[in-house]
Amino acid sequence: MPETHHYTMNTVISIDSKSGEATEVSDLDSTGTNRDGVPLVIAGTYYDKFSNKTGEWRFTKKGSLNFII
Repeated sequence: MPETHHYTMNTVISIDSKSGEATEVSDLDSTGTNRDGVPLVIAGTYYDKFSNKTGEWRFTKKGSLNFII
């Protein structure tokens, strides 16, 4: 897409300090146009998991559910 704007919002992070793991859920909106100038909107949700077992937070799973409008 020649022009896009990506927005992430309503993020909720849950941390389990005993296990060193966390989950995150965020809503996403992406707007743009295709090559012909037709406007596009993509909305969805990110579902992510993290681990801190090495002393630094890292993604262990990254997922999303997207809807093209």
